[in-house]
Amino acid sequence: MADGSGAPSPLLSICIATFNRADFIGETLAAFVPQIDASVEVVIVDGASCDSTPEVVAAMISAHPRLAWRYVRAERNSGVDADYDQAVELARGHYCWLFPDDDLPCPGAVAKLKRALVDEPDVVVVNARFMSPDLSEVLDAPRLKVDDDESFDRETMDDFLAKTIFYLTYIGGCVVRRDFWLARERKRYHGTAFAHIGVICQDPLPARSRLISAPLINYRHGNALWRPRSFEIWMLGWPQLIASLTAVSPRVRLAAYDPSPHRVVQLLSYHLAVGGRIEGELWRRFLNDIPLGPMRPIACALHALPSVLTNFLLCGYACIFMRDAMVVCYDLFTSPNATPATRALARLTRLPAPLLRAISIAGRSNGRHRPDNANVIAPP
Repeated sequence: MADGSGAPSPLLSICIATFNRADFIGETLAAFVPQIDASVEVVIVDGASCDSTPEVVAAMISAHPRLAWRYVRAERNSGVDADYDQAVELARGHYCWLFPDDDLPCPGAVAKLKRALVDEPDVVVVNARFMSPDLSEVLDAPRLKVDDDESFDRETMDDFLAKTIFYLTYIGGCVVRRDFWLARERKRYHGTAFAHIGVICQDPLPARSRLISAPLINYRHGNALWRPRSFEIWMLGWPQLIASLTAVSPRVRLAAYDPSPHRVVQLLSYHLAVGGRIEGELWRRFLNDIPLGPMRPIACALHALPSVLTNFLLCGYACIFMRDAMVVCYDLFTSPNATPATRALARLTRLPAPLLRAISIAGRSNGRHRPDNANVIAPP
């Protein structure tokens, strides 16, 4: 394989979209350095960061000049979907790993991924280990519950998507053949925060795909940048996106989003418990756009409760019925709505020790891993 210049093209491009991540991106890039050889390049699209991200990236490139780097800083921020799309366009690799700007590849991750690309699937899903923001405690490993690596073809693509579509809301799990990506419609999904899912799930569906069961990524749960838009993304945008994916079966759409009113109200209570107040146009859109049926009065009653009370009630429920769902519990107990009484509840009910340690660290943190400044990326 060769690019337009005649030089051999790399097998893999690690495509990173970044914005104001000076505190994290250096660690991410450093973790890749010992895993990169001539068959791998790193492409970074910076969405007009106004912190020291450009200097951090420049220092890394200067320290490792023999590696294949490509860094582009935009004049304005176009959003995460457009930036990842640009990164794939700029890439020279046969495959693109859409990697976050704050997570870390596990040792040997690139080599294992390259082995999975030998038979040239269209899409590869990479499993992850969900960890606390400072990477000190494991909250869920592996996140995708599969025992062995699996391969899928057109006849089994429905099984592949049913297993992976919701997990793929975490973009770091997505590796895609570049020419497959470029041949798809992309711009209509810009602004959804999940353009990669739109690319994968449109017609025609992928012909071949792979799933890697072993975690290859250490993911900083609770460190994303979209908390201010969390309700809009998950409760309004996500259902609309899934409904638009007519190429996938109803089974796959249900695996991604259950529109039943009782499930919607459960998700609403979660967002009210971990986020801020949902007011004005967003709340009116929710009531108008989402069918709630007989659950509408309950939704309105939940909305009227103080967020601190909603958080305390859900934390109590989680202590009894969701003790092993450590990602959800972490979100609830480290929410800005959590109080000392909530954290005391965690200790009294003896939640799993790794979870208690992660909650304690988050409670003491007032800097780079402070959960108040972090973002929940996935509902329970």
